[in-house]
Amino acid sequence: MIAASVGQKLISLSYFTILARELGAEKLGLYTAALAMTTIFVIFADLGFTNVFIREASKDRSRTQELFSNVLFIKIFLGILSYIALFVSLEMLGFDKDFKTLVYLSGLTMLLDSTHLTLYGVLRIHNTLRYEAFSLPVVQLLTLILGFIFLKFGMPLIFLILAFSITSALNVLYAASVALRRFGLKFRIQHSKGVLKTLALIALPFALSAI
Repeated sequence: MIAASVGQKLISLSYFTILARELGAEKLGLYTAALAMTTIFVIFADLGFTNVFIREASKDRSRTQELFSNVLFIKIFLGILSYIALFVSLEMLGFDKDFKTLVYLSGLTMLLDSTHLTLYGVLRIHNTLRYEAFSLPVVQLLTLILGFIFLKFGMPLIFLILAFSITSALNVLYAASVALRRFGLKFRIQHSKGVLKTLALIALPFALSAI
């Protein structure tokens, strides 16, 4: 994981260097501002529930499906609320249409990232990290390749956000396939008031820390 993380960051640095040289100050400012604004709201799409899921399921792996289904429910709920809050904020602050389009697509990408984070949590529960370690540099490399192609063909700025969206979606599919194939996990959404209340209480310190 350490080597994969270092590799991911080196590729990310290379990608940002290319963007800085090719886009220029104005477009780069719009690009980074869109990502930054999305990051503020995506915090509320998780609120520490992934960490709690890993912790509680590690204590009793037989509860993995139950906990995953409940965490999936709460994260979908929080994701919808976060996206609505993002939409309302953008409309109230009066940003122009092009910038809002960048942020809306970036928001969807961040929600995909939040989803595969929870899926990889299933693998962490079972002490299986090689799939996540493989995905870190590969996904970043794919983003670099797509972004470079879009730049060279002179595509609009939104295609650089789309490069993230495509690779995030592929990462969700990859993580889901591994979780389903190796550990029999099912994408079953359920909500139990008792389970959700317990998870929420445990997640509170993680949520405050993230905020």
